[in-house]
Amino acid sequence: MKVQLRLILAAIVINLSILAVHAQEDSNKTSFTLEECIDYALKNNINIRNSNVDAQIAKAQIGEIRAVGLPQINGSVQFAHNEPLRRMFFSSDNPFIGGDGANSLPPGTVIAVPNLFQLPSSGDATVSINQLIFNGSYIIGLRAAKSYQELAFLWNFCKS
Repeated sequence: MKVQLRLILAAIVINLSILAVHAQEDSNKTSFTLEECIDYALKNNINIRNSNVDAQIAKAQIGEIRAVGLPQINGSVQFAHNEPLRRMFFSSDNPFIGGDGANSLPPGTVIAVPNLFQLPSSGDATVSINQLIFNGSYIIGLRAAKSYQELAFLWNFCKS
């Protein structure tokens, strides 16, 4: 039984290795022209890809700096539905209960009263708007961001 299992396993491994070699032979048959090689190298060069990513990061950082000067709108809405609280229980001997007919009850009687101190539901809505009117450091930041973008472009151009 073990011998048959080993033979089957060896046959599977040999078949898979033959298929892998055959797959490699097919992919090696393609050929490129010089222009295609250059295009492929330019598209897949790690330094060029990194410089493109750096340029995108610089552009995103400039967008963040500009966004500080734009109007900022914040809002929130909250709603809470409160489950009913348990009823309150009072003895008829309680002096605060008097006047509602509790005096007619025998002493020691327990009275169940619904909870009057709870709201069934509550809600809250807030909106705030902020606008930067004037800030000298913001203007300097915009100029610095523009210079940063130019330097990042020149650095990426020199690297590639």
